[in-house]
Amino acid sequence: MPTTTTISSKATQFQWEFAYIYAFVCNFREYTDHGIHSFPDLQPEDLEQALEMETSELLNNLLSSFLSNILNRKKRVDNKHIFKELSKLINTKLQTFEINLDYNPLSEVSSFENLSAPVKLNILRWMVEWQLQESSSIHSILDTAPKSSELLRTQPIGSDSEKRTYWHFGDTAWLWREQKATLKKASTQWEIVCRDLDELEEFSKTLSQGKRVEKDLYQYIIEQVIPIVEDAQRKRERKARAMERQIEAEQLITTRRLRTNTKPVKYTFDDDEDDYDDLDDEEKYGDEEEGEEEFSDNESGGFKVKEPERPKPLRASSRLNSQRQTSQSSSPIQTSIEETIVLTEEESQEKGKSHENGHSHTIINEVDEPIISIE
Repeated sequence: MPTTTTISSKATQFQWEFAYIYAFVCNFREYTDHGIHSFPDLQPEDLEQALEMETSELLNNLLSSFLSNILNRKKRVDNKHIFKELSKLINTKLQTFEINLDYNPLSEVSSFENLSAPVKLNILRWMVEWQLQESSSIHSILDTAPKSSELLRTQPIGSDSEKRTYWHFGDTAWLWREQKATLKKASTQWEIVCRDLDELEEFSKTLSQGKRVEKDLYQYIIEQVIPIVEDAQRKRERKARAMERQIEAEQLITTRRLRTNTKPVKYTFDDDEDDYDDLDDEEKYGDEEEGEEEFSDNESGGFKVKEPERPKPLRASSRLNSQRQTSQSSSPIQTSIEETIVLTEEESQEKGKSHENGHSHTIINEVDEPIISIE
């Protein structure tokens, strides 16, 4: 499985710049009341990762703070203007020969993120020096803050029998070791000895069995460095838990708001629909009243269905019935006419008299409606 190459493992010549930048942030990040633009809270591993990433919010915030302090801006430089402002600043420094370069590294890329990690680290180191030289807020801190001289005179925490120097900054567990320049090595070399608390404790145990200088270094790490690292880790853990609780509380509040904002569905009806409902009620109650009339008490205490009234029989119904039996094959219209004009003998005699007198007479049915006229 291939390992990820980082700025810390590429080459030791970059480690002094890395330690230099982190030490500056640690020394000045507490002086926000002097007008300095605050630095983001970071650990060495955070900066190491940010330099290797294509886009990093932490790195953008750090660049914005550095650039705003150099330009003495009251308002922080917006992240979207960082590349343009930084490019102008580097061009100015090139014109005054403050940078030992022949060109602006930003002129070959479209964004700061496109630069390699060593070039990013180089530019950040330049920006630290420019803040110390040109930032009025930094100068104010150095002139007025108590023990301000210690901010620029960071001392190593000890050395070993091989005359190697050890450096520690801030509240991190990272421990750097500096190898002095020799005839074979023209420049000093920096390397990382420890990256976390476990490694720091293991390394300190190896010093306890050494010579006097190693034992002094061991004593300093046990009494001064490890307690600071442990306390910082506890604070970061509490902060992380508080952040998690805050996120959970915000999510719960959002869920409750969504529930309370949900309104019940209200159905609205038109006036026409109300009229239809009234009509339905009237028909319903009308049917119930009619149904009550159809039932009556019998002598045994039960109920019996009331039979509907039978229609009055037609005159000459017997003849009419016999006529129906013999003429089932007749047409409906012809049968109706024949049924209507069939009369009893007594009616024929009475009606015949009216015919003799030359008067017309209209034959009517039982409900006195004219059916057919006979002249």
